[in-house]
Amino acid sequence: RWHGTTRRGGGWVLIADGMGGHGGGDVASDLVVRSLPSLLPSARPQDGLVEAIQRVNELVHEAMFSPGGRPGMGTTVVGALFDEDNCTFFNVGDSRAYVLREGALYQHSLDHTPEGGRGYKSRSHALTQSLGGTIARLSLRPHIENVALRSGDIVLLCSDGLTDLVSGGDILAALSGPSRHPAGDLVEMALKAGGRDNVSVVVLAA
Repeated sequence: RWHGTTRRGGGWVLIADGMGGHGGGDVASDLVVRSLPSLLPSARPQDGLVEAIQRVNELVHEAMFSPGGRPGMGTTVVGALFDEDNCTFFNVGDSRAYVLREGALYQHSLDHTPEGGRGYKSRSHALTQSLGGTIARLSLRPHIENVALRSGDIVLLCSDGLTDLVSGGDILAALSGPSRHPAGDLVEMALKAGGRDNVSVVVLAA
């Protein structure tokens, strides 16, 4: 567990969740976490962000045939860029971004799954987009969404290891409660519910 701060202007957070159905998912996710941040400062406006994600996708494909890599290895990514009072969310795959505002939880990511979304505990685990994940290099169409943050907003980024096992209502309750460590609380909730997958959670107060 880590606790800290990020800058309101030029700050960023992200989660990369290696795809469990492919060997080397941990290698792919680690590569994204190490490589993408160095490209983010130049990833404004939106076209620059798309180019940065495409470049990291190329790096994952190149790493498939490097020592430690595996053909077909892949990862999702979800992140947020902060520019004073605004936040730019981006995602590829099914890791999610939310904003808690005035007692309601709003999703600002798009599930890249065959049905385009999913209900709690009922979804396809197939992905229509990912970083890597296929031998052929596919052109990605990342979901990008700009949100004007307000005082009191809470930003949540998470892997599907949380949303597959913990309901939206329980996530809302954990973020709205008095706990000083809601990210750790959410991880514990997912583990107690079965913990079938990696559980990664980031919570930020605006």
